[in-house]
Amino acid sequence: MNSTNPLSVKQPTPDFVIQSIPRNMEEDPNTGWYRQIFFFGPTSFLDELCIHAGVLSAHVAPHPPHCHEHEEVHVSLSETLEFVVCEAGSDIENARSIDNGSVFFTDSSIPHSFRNAASPPAAYLHFRWKNESKASRAGKEPLQFYYSPLDQNKICGHSVYNGIGIDEIYSGPSLYLSRLRAIFMRLQAGDVIPLHRHPHEVIFILVSGSIEILGRKLDAPGFAFMGTQMPHHIINKGPDSADLYAFELHQEV
Repeated sequence: MNSTNPLSVKQPTPDFVIQSIPRNMEEDPNTGWYRQIFFFGPTSFLDELCIHAGVLSAHVAPHPPHCHEHEEVHVSLSETLEFVVCEAGSDIENARSIDNGSVFFTDSSIPHSFRNAASPPAAYLHFRWKNESKASRAGKEPLQFYYSPLDQNKICGHSVYNGIGIDEIYSGPSLYLSRLRAIFMRLQAGDVIPLHRHPHEVIFILVSGSIEILGRKLDAPGFAFMGTQMPHHIINKGPDSADLYAFELHQEV
């Protein structure tokens, strides 16, 4: 397992992290897998947040289906990724192809993995978090959801903000969060989300186009983490549309 910084060294709590994903990542010739870690450490709400991008050779999985203590989001940056889940107590694998630019969320109790089902090498972006002091399974079913911009039927709501359509993918509790809200937006050239702040943390995931956040340009694929009460705005200066996810991490104090 390769990475650019070890998971044994945690970084300080961030207010703002923004990063485009390198397009020249190459898989390790010995393992068929490479990952680059962009953040590992605590946040205001979470005991631990880890953000990394990776690339897989053809027919390679980073690990067999497993469970762990983290909740996590996988973002497909390729056409050939498959997400694999197993039923509880079973070794039978159920695989599904996931579209380029789609997201797959799974909680800690569901055996899962992912793999590159074909060639060429397949890239992905990955977020995982835990907050053991807030963990509660009381009344909660194992949480899992999938969304693709190519199939926008699987949403739980739709709204419009400042002329921008918002698909609500999920809104409700998770193992570690009092509320997890996942949304998808397609910003057309010239669209603006005005300057604002909020009492929760947010992970923005850009899967196509380019945007500007607080004067910093972000090219797809890329992400931005916004801490609590951090003023921010988002602008698409064009000329192309930009596909953007936001994962809101709410926590009752």
